[in-house]
Formats: sequence, C-alpha cells, structure tokens
Amino acid sequence: MPLRTPTEQCTVEVHGVKWYNNGLQTRMQLNTPVPALQWNVRTINGEVVSEKSDLLFKRSRLDYFLMMFPPVQLELMIRLMNSEFERLNIHKRTNKGEMLKFFGILILISKFEFGKRSSLWSPHGSYKYVPPASLGRTGMSRIRFDAMLRCLRFGEQPVVCPPIMSSEKYRWLRVDDFVANINLYRASNFTPGDRICVDESMCRWYGLGSLDKYGVTPVRFH
Repeated sequence: MPLRTPTEQCTVEVHGVKWYNNGLQTRMQLNTPVPALQWNVRTINGEVVSEKSDLLFKRSRLDYFLMMFPPVQLELMIRLMNSEFERLNIHKRTNKGEMLKFFGILILISKFEFGKRSSLWSPHGSYKYVPPASLGRTGMSRIRFDAMLRCLRFGEQPVVCPPIMSSEKYRWLRVDDFVANINLYRASNFTPGDRICVDESMCRWYGLGSLDKYGVTPVRFH
C-alpha cells in the first residue's frame, strides 16, 4: 500500500486520535531506528541479570518475583493487612512469609477452573480425570486465605473520603501506592530492551460477567 497521504480518509477516530488501515506505514520506523538493546535487572546485591544469564536455572520463580516486586510495597501491604486484622479483631497477624505464600496461592488459583473458590481446598475433584487442587496442602487454610483476601490492601486509603477530595481520586487511592512503588522500583533496577511486549492479564478469564453475552473478552494491557 502507498504511504498515507493528507487526503486519505482515516478508518476510525477515537479520543481525537485518527487510525488508518495502512499495513506498510505501520511497519515503518518512527522518528529514528531503535538500536538493539538487551533488557537487564540489577539485584539488590548489584548483580546484573539478563536474558540467557541463568541457563542453569539457579534461581527459582520466587527469586524472580522478589527481584521485580518492590520491597517497600510488600512491607506496606503487610502493614495495611495487619491494620485491617486489628480493626476486625482477627488476632493472628501476617508476615512476609505468609504474604508471599498468599501471593503464590492467588497465582495458583488462576490455573484452575472452578465454580466456588472453597472447592479448591477440597481433597475431592470435580472431574474424574482431573486431580483436585487440594490447596490445603499449601499449609494455608481456606478460612485464613479468605481472611487475608478480605483484608488485602494495595495502598493507603482513608476509611471515609475527605470532604476536599473528589470521589474519583478517593477510589484511585486503593492502587496509587502500588503503581507508584512499582514504577519507582522498576526505574531503579530495570533496564528495558528494544522490544515491547503487550500481554493480557495473567489470570484466566472464563467468560463470567456481563461482557460474555457480547462475545467480547476483556483484556488488560500493560
């Protein structure tokens, strides 16, 4: 296709941005060519980790998770959860080890299809040839998991919206600290490469919800 000309009609316009159906132009470099650059992560010990630097798999998945998750955010979430425990008279407080186990179970749950979340702790599976999740083997009971999920907080948010704050800004306080801490930590220890990967949410979506009847799968871009 020829390059877009000033007289070419756009395919669609969204929020003031015009989009054109031009396969040739979408493959052209914008401004200047992007040089090849390999991504890398600097650990707290100063070690640089990059692609193919761990071919012997010396690091676990937990090591990589901790490498990218801000320690400040982890400490904040533990403190906020313990504050909720105190408010609800739940005497057992959480700690770093239990919080990481909670994260692991959250990720593990996304690998199973289920009706009721409580069924994931049952030793009996719903399908004849599919072994049960039996999440009780993780060492965390369903009651404890539900309590932590109920008290999970990602950022500082007052119980009541202050009079001088808009309701929209108040709602975003639930995740503002999380986003800010992630961005600050990534800026300090992560160097991006020359490729950009756009991916959907890490958790599976089983068609539950109002969007299903429209045949639309919700996708979150990072």
